[in-house]
Amino acid sequence: MIDLSAINRKLLFLVNNSFSALGAFGATSQNQSRRLNYPFDESELKKVFFGIFESQSLEAEKFIQAALQVYNSEVSHENSTDTFVDLITASKRNDLNLISLFQLETVCQAIGLFSASIVVKKLIVEKIMNLNVHKPTWNSRYQKVLCEIDQGNLAEAAAALNILKKSFRSSEPFRQGVISELDMYMYFWSNGQIGDVSEQQDLSGFDKFISNTNVRILGPSVGSELKVEPNFVTARVMKPNVIQWEDRLSEGSKSEIVYCSGETTRWLETLSETDFLQNFSYVSIRPKSFLTKTIANARQVSTVNHLLLRGAPNMLTYMLFDIIRCKPSSILISHFDFYTQDIAYRDGSRKSLDIGLPSERSISSLGSDGRRFNRCVTLALHGMTYNRNLIKNLVSSQIIKTRQEVESALKLNEEEYCRVLDDIYGVNQI
Repeated sequence: MIDLSAINRKLLFLVNNSFSALGAFGATSQNQSRRLNYPFDESELKKVFFGIFESQSLEAEKFIQAALQVYNSEVSHENSTDTFVDLITASKRNDLNLISLFQLETVCQAIGLFSASIVVKKLIVEKIMNLNVHKPTWNSRYQKVLCEIDQGNLAEAAAALNILKKSFRSSEPFRQGVISELDMYMYFWSNGQIGDVSEQQDLSGFDKFISNTNVRILGPSVGSELKVEPNFVTARVMKPNVIQWEDRLSEGSKSEIVYCSGETTRWLETLSETDFLQNFSYVSIRPKSFLTKTIANARQVSTVNHLLLRGAPNMLTYMLFDIIRCKPSSILISHFDFYTQDIAYRDGSRKSLDIGLPSERSISSLGSDGRRFNRCVTLALHGMTYNRNLIKNLVSSQIIKTRQEVESALKLNEEEYCRVLDDIYGVNQI
């Protein structure tokens, strides 16, 4: 057990609110044995389920046996889903705590059982709502706001946020930052009727570059025809080993903006030559990096880590909130399909590295590196369902427009979306 008095306020908040931080399979500082390392094997599966169910070894054994059947491809994906749904439903009577439920939801998705994870999510929502009735705390009230956001309930989210703001603990500096993020989200979700956007000066000048500009956020998936959008500046995802694209889509004096994931940032940090980055107006770095000090047009992206009930913001989430804060005239989102197609990345948009070396190696059409459950784990850890719901609410904003591939992925309800992920990633187990 760690000494909580020895850590700062922000870290203490994250320790007590694991849903707001990306922890491998919901690992907590109090019980590191719950961490599931990837690539995982039989021993790792046993460790995580015994961690979830703690002293309830019989329950853990049932889940372990069902998970091993998935792992060893001994039963069909459909039967595995049914088995897990039955086990999850039965485990409700054991009253798992919230941390364990988040872990159970994550591990279901990590082994490709996305539809089964919906049953866990319903238990999560039920528990959070009950906490707010019987034993409300600042944390449970915050969780309720995130629940209402995730379920697309604007009025209920606004009411829950108003209650949260009135809590005396909301005056603490870190919690003020959390509420500021929630206020910003509600402002754009409600088209300015609720919430507010605090002024944030970007010393790089990015805010002035974007303000009153039409911006196209371009993803790496297949989709509608790639063509120049007149009078739009393009913001796009940069992947490792991809330094230029045939489809240069910005027109006029403003060149493209690129956004780098953690993987891309680590790749850029290994390069001795980065002059090609000068072809872009801005290189937006998501994790902290020395690149923001050594590359003239590199900048640190503001984070939005406190809008998701579980997981971490994916690239579209980071890009959208980074750009929308700067109050552009309009935003057009294209070529993001939330992994609902059999081809995850279009040709030329994603390459891969072999142990950090610049040599390319082949990857599957789904973006897998070939290891089983590779893509399932990625989707699970990021909380893809939560990210999609976060974006889904905002497409009602007056300034955001989407192309067909984005619209089609967002119009699915959660059950339909998870069935699609099951059909593409769960069956293939990559």
